[in-house]
Amino acid sequence: MVEALSDNATIPKKRVLCISDSFGLPRPDVPYTSTWISMLKERFPSIDFIGCFRRLSNTDILATSSYGEYLRWYEPHVVIVQLGICDCSPRYLRTTSPLYKALGAIPQRLAAPVWKMIRLRKRSLDRTDVSHDRYRANLTGYISECKRIEVGGVVLVKIGIPSEKMRASNPLILESIARFNACIDEVASEYAGYVEVADPLGAAIAADYISDGYHPNSVGNTRVADALQKALQRIILRS
Repeated sequence: MVEALSDNATIPKKRVLCISDSFGLPRPDVPYTSTWISMLKERFPSIDFIGCFRRLSNTDILATSSYGEYLRWYEPHVVIVQLGICDCSPRYLRTTSPLYKALGAIPQRLAAPVWKMIRLRKRSLDRTDVSHDRYRANLTGYISECKRIEVGGVVLVKIGIPSEKMRASNPLILESIARFNACIDEVASEYAGYVEVADPLGAAIAADYISDGYHPNSVGNTRVADALQKALQRIILRS
């Protein structure tokens, strides 16, 4: 889409590439109009917001895509990255492990007793799908590529603090989120003046989430949109 200047001249919209996991997607109790990307489109009608959202995504997608699907093909002016909960969640089994995949491929009646035994051991901070060091490397590699192709700026969205329901099911989640969010602060410091940090749900309450305790409802999405609006305005002002 373009905005007309005259009969013979047009100017293309600026593009903002938004990379997220299921956190940014609509769902039965959160219609698209209540998602943060929809709200940003309403607030910035002259900007083309491109949603690149994939369920269960982690930052490995930034390192394994050759920067095509998640960067170069769109030629964005700004990139918003909201990934991390699938990276940092302490697990019984990594979702990349052969056993995890095998259990997902067999009937539930056969997998259930195996899972019952697996859950006898505790989750571990060292058993995440993406290690802390790899998370940092994925972010820095991606941001370096953004700078190389002259993207105007990057917004990193911190991992939100879940409600009590999710914390009860995964007692180590807060400690792991803190470690990975500290990594975001370190990366932002390394790229000061280029990377903006948004922390919309760093002090969230249950009223910000749907029943699972992590995915934002319309209230939570509004908080995300508010924080991203401020970050985008800072980038626009200096560009």
